[in-house]
Order: sequence, then C-alpha cells, then structure tokens
Amino acid sequence: MTTIDSTAAPAPAATRKADNQGVLVSPSSSSSAASTNYTNTKRYDDVDVDVATAAAAAVGIDVNGETTKKKTPPPAVQATTTPDTTCTKSPAVTPITTTTTASSTSLPIIIKENEIITTSTLNDMDVLCGRGKGIRDHPGNLLYNKLLRERYEEYAHTPKGSKLTIVHIVVNTIRNQQQLNGGGRFLEQKQQQQQQQQQQNSDSLGDSEVYIDIGDVRALNKTAQAFRDMKVAKEKRQRSQQQKRELLSRKKLEEEEQRQQQQQQSTTLLSNNKRKMVGGGVGGSVLKKTASTNTTMRRLSPPLPTLAGQQQQQQNQQPQQQQPPRRLTFQERLKLFNRQQQRDINKRRKKKARHYIIHKP
Repeated sequence: MTTIDSTAAPAPAATRKADNQGVLVSPSSSSSAASTNYTNTKRYDDVDVDVATAAAAAVGIDVNGETTKKKTPPPAVQATTTPDTTCTKSPAVTPITTTTTASSTSLPIIIKENEIITTSTLNDMDVLCGRGKGIRDHPGNLLYNKLLRERYEEYAHTPKGSKLTIVHIVVNTIRNQQQLNGGGRFLEQKQQQQQQQQQQNSDSLGDSEVYIDIGDVRALNKTAQAFRDMKVAKEKRQRSQQQKRELLSRKKLEEEEQRQQQQQQSTTLLSNNKRKMVGGGVGGSVLKKTASTNTTMRRLSPPLPTLAGQQQQQQNQQPQQQQPPRRLTFQERLKLFNRQQQRDINKRRKKKARHYIIHKP
C-alpha cells in the first residue's frame, strides 16, 4: 500500500511545476477554466507518469494493481493532452505581424530635417527654395505652383481657422509624390554646408551643389506665405485694372464733352451766318416790294463787306483812343477863354437889360 501511495504522490507535485512563462497548472481543473484564466499553458503530466512507472518497476511492484487503478486518474491525463495542442499554437502572434507590415507600407515616407542632399540625388518632385529662372523652371517648382493655383480659390474662400488644412494638403501632395523614388522634398541650397562637405568628402561630392531639407514646419510656412503673396498680387492687379477702367471712362467723358462743345460752336456759327445772310446774299440787293405782297423785307444786318469795313474802322480807332490827349497851344487856349467870356456876358445881358460895350481885341 505504501508503494502505491508513492506512485500517486508525484502527480499533485507535477501540478505545481511552472512552465517557461511562469503559469501554474492544476490537473483536476477543467479545460474551460484553464483556458479562461491562463492563455498559454504547458503540461508535463505524461512525463511524470512515465517516471513513476519506471521507479515502481525497479522496486518490483506491479503498477497495474487494483489500488493503482483507484489512485491514478487516467481521464485527467487524457484531458490534459487535448489542450496542449490548442494552447501551444498561440494564434495571436501572427496577425500582429501582418497588420504591422501592412500599416508600415501605407505610411508616407518620413523626411529628415536638415538632411544633406547633393544634386546627384535630386528628383523631379523636389521643390527648390530661392529665386531665379533655373529654380522657377524646375519640374518640382512647376508642379508646386500649379497646386497653389488650383487651391487658391479654395484657400481664399475658406475661413481663417481652416486655412491650415489647405496648406497641409499641398505639402502632403508634394511629399507623397512617387514614394518609390523618394518622394518630393523642400530643399534649400547652403553655401557653408557645401564648403564643409566638399572639404570633408571631396571625393564623394566633387563639384556638385549641396542642398538641405527645410523640414515640414518651414514648408508649411512657405506654402502659407505663397498663398498670401498670391492674394496681394491679385488685389494689386484688380486695383490697376480698376484704375485703367476709370481712366478710360474719364477720357471718354472728356472726348464726349469736347465733341458736344464743337457741335454747339458749329451750330452757333451757322446760325450767325444765316442771320447775316437774311434778305440777300453777299453783295445782293434788297428785294423790292411787290403789289401782291403787303409785307416788307428789310436787312437785319449790313452786308459782309460793309460789316468788315466797320470792324476795321473800330480796330483803327481803338489805338487812337488809348493814346494820351494832346496839349493845347497858347492861341487855342486864348480862343477858348474868349469864347467862354463871351458866353458869360451874354448871360448877364439877358438877366439885366444893360448894354455893355465889349472891346474886342
């Protein structure tokens, strides 16, 4: 009986053994409880049973007795073998690896800020910062300006708080162009970096120009500033066009006024000429009164030759009137004095009936 107890003793001891993950397993517990409390388990009951049978055979005791059949739980061994195959598979590991690989391929390429790039590594999607015809005609800059023109109306009509989303769309479009070739980058040429790199790596760089990536922050600021410059340029263009339209309208009004004045002057001249020519032509005679008509015709104005003569006389008299009066001589003044004296004497004679003898000189 003691031997049978010794063979049955290792079974509960085996249940306290820990697997590689530090999880305790109980043979008497059901498979459902083991699956709910512990995910990854490993059983060693088969190994312990083999060790116990080998020890009993060495001592000379029959293990297949009735007492051993009562003490050993064979269904527990069969129950423990079934969860071994299910738990050791660990199905949660494989989908994690697949999802990470799928997400890594969908992410955009990360551009390192201040990354040194030579002209040999430039592509057609890169945007070069700077001025000049060469930079303006670069394929990446042409694409960048095209995106700005396409998105300008949307940027102008978007509220102020949502304008940054339009800027992000433009920058991400450049960044995600042809990811297999490296994508688009915002590059700026650095003279100091070029000299340092040529000194350090003269063999690798040679005479090529050195560029540096400005990063996403400066790229966003550059794009926002480009949109603002386009807005200012459009406002200036509209103001200049408005000024041109106002100038043209003003000129048209002035020309219309001049044309009306000329028409008025021409009509007045024609009316004056008609008035002068009423009753006969130039040098014509006045129509004579006929017996059949009771109306008389008279010349409203003198004919043109006489009118021209009168105007000439008036012009000749005007300069004479403007000249200062001539001073009278002594004899002329004496004659005037005597005449005045004679007029005074005649007045006195009328008032008084007296006769005066006047001694004339």
